[in-house]
Amino acid sequence: MKKIKIKPKPTSVLPNDSVTTTTTSTTTLTRMTTSASAITSETSNHDDNSSEIKELKDDIFNLKKELIELKTQFDIFKQQQESWSHSQHQSHHHQSHQSQHFCSCDFIEWVNTLEITPADLERLFKSKDICDWACSLIVDDLKKKTFEHVPICSIKGSKNDILIYTSNRWMKPTDEELSLQFVNKLFKKLLRSFTDWKNENYKLIMMNDKIGTIYHTNNARILSFNENTVKLKHKLFHALNMN
Repeated sequence: MKKIKIKPKPTSVLPNDSVTTTTTSTTTLTRMTTSASAITSETSNHDDNSSEIKELKDDIFNLKKELIELKTQFDIFKQQQESWSHSQHQSHHHQSHQSQHFCSCDFIEWVNTLEITPADLERLFKSKDICDWACSLIVDDLKKKTFEHVPICSIKGSKNDILIYTSNRWMKPTDEELSLQFVNKLFKKLLRSFTDWKNENYKLIMMNDKIGTIYHTNNARILSFNENTVKLKHKLFHALNMN
């Protein structure tokens, strides 16, 4: 009897099964892509938040620093105001006290009587600072006078304020007033005295190197004397305080 072999039929893939498989793969890929995008987005948002927090911290730090600087400046300003107020109080008190003293000599009149002698010039030639020399000249002249109250004094407790007695009252001159009423007049007296010395020693100045050097050195100092009002006032303030 002859045997019959039966071949199994090949399994065929239905169209619908193919579509289903493709759709499933696509869906899975889409989900993976969406998930990755979400993770990336969350990471980006986290970085943005961290950056904003850092900026806020920096801003707060800078604000604190500015507040500290403002407080320091305010404290300095407050101290200066208190110091100025105290100085003004002492100045007004001293000025009020001084105004009670009648002075027999007017400041302008006293300045007009000032003289610069050859001996005074010799001291100038030996001095290192012309303003120091002028202060010594003024203080020495005041000591020679028989004033009960001198017509110029410094205000103790002030920075460098000076009082002068003129027109029957005590006043605090400005730098410009002190320059016009005192420094310029002293400058003219000094220049006139120095010119007289130069004329008397003209030949020595031309022939003797030492005398010539003295002339040229002091000529430059004297010609610029009236430009030293502020410096002279400061030095005179301390000189008057010491006497």
